[in-house]
Amino acid sequence: MTTMAISHTDKQLLRLISQLDDSQKKSLLNFIKPFLAMHSSENQTIEEYNIELAKALENVKKGNFTTL
Repeated sequence: MTTMAISHTDKQLLRLISQLDDSQKKSLLNFIKPFLAMHSSENQTIEEYNIELAKALENVKKGNFTTL
């Protein structure tokens, strides 16, 4: 069995995330997912990109968006 060391940063994240309620965790996931998607976008086809863009535009039309 191989054991993997957990970094200090990972430990901090786990400790902090465990303090959030379910609603806060869902919000955090929605915030983090685009950062992860940026790294995997190299494998995204044009068709997939167009579908994602169409969904995003539809959400904007429905008023489902946030501003900073």
